[in-house]
Amino acid sequence: MAKFKLYNFEKEGKGVYRGEQKNRVALYFSILWRKLWSICKLSLICSIFVIPVALIIASLVFLQYTNGINAIFYPVCFAPIIILGPIMTGAMRIARDFAREEPVFIWSDFFATVKKNFKQSIIVSAISYVIASLLYIAVAFYLSAIANSVFYVILFGLGLMFTMLFLFMQYYIWLMIVSMGLNIKQLFKNAAIFSIVCLWKNFLITLILLAIVVLLYFIIVFSIAIQVLVPIWIILTFGFLIGFMLYTIAFIAYPSIKRYAIDPYYEEHKEETAEGVKNASEEDELPEYVYENGKMVHRSVIENNPESIFDDNPKLK
Repeated sequence: MAKFKLYNFEKEGKGVYRGEQKNRVALYFSILWRKLWSICKLSLICSIFVIPVALIIASLVFLQYTNGINAIFYPVCFAPIIILGPIMTGAMRIARDFAREEPVFIWSDFFATVKKNFKQSIIVSAISYVIASLLYIAVAFYLSAIANSVFYVILFGLGLMFTMLFLFMQYYIWLMIVSMGLNIKQLFKNAAIFSIVCLWKNFLITLILLAIVVLLYFIIVFSIAIQVLVPIWIILTFGFLIGFMLYTIAFIAYPSIKRYAIDPYYEEHKEETAEGVKNASEEDELPEYVYENGKMVHRSVIENNPESIFDDNPKLK
């Protein structure tokens, strides 16, 4: 896969022709309805891995609490979350394809993506865990020290700001892992840029996810009083909401990655697009996958299309 870099955000795009604009809100709910069962299946697959890790973390937190260990060391209990990195890549690949209305084989594509990106996703997950832990420790310390000096109020505010931006970065890192051939440094650098440039989108994603968390909270509260709601909470959480959250992130965040990173790259590397292959000479080595209409397409798919642009190139017949 090609190596991408983030391009100039001030560069004007091609725009769209009149009549091509789509109502993104309507499209979001249209795909959600059509892919509802698939999103539920994705959620269930993720739950297979999330539930054991969540139980391990809950056990570690309980042991730390009962032993009176300082809460500042709570991040240690969340170390098992690192192993969910590869699972996130597989899940985000499926969610991205849902958002792009791409055909997908959920089970096989999920594990193929996990296998392909296992090493990089583990490293990214470990780095993210360390950064998140340091941010938690810093914010907790500054909060406890606010009474001592107004200086800590400023540091506490900065800590919250960096924590928020780091959260925003997570919306893009996993999508870029499965969509672009970037190294670790490029992933975090580009994600940091997206966290700032796409600020309003990031707030929108966060508000939606926050609304889901609030909904779960109230369901839990009512479940304590009305026991019959407990199964409903379990089914809703692990049978739908995980996949729904991933789909929401992919639908809102991926267009920015495509617009600011993927499309500009292929504008400068025509040889890796369907248009470039059309003009290839007999001596040129053709890529296995080409970029056409915003998607990576295998040459065989286009070659089998009677109206394909490949028909004009005798080398492809």
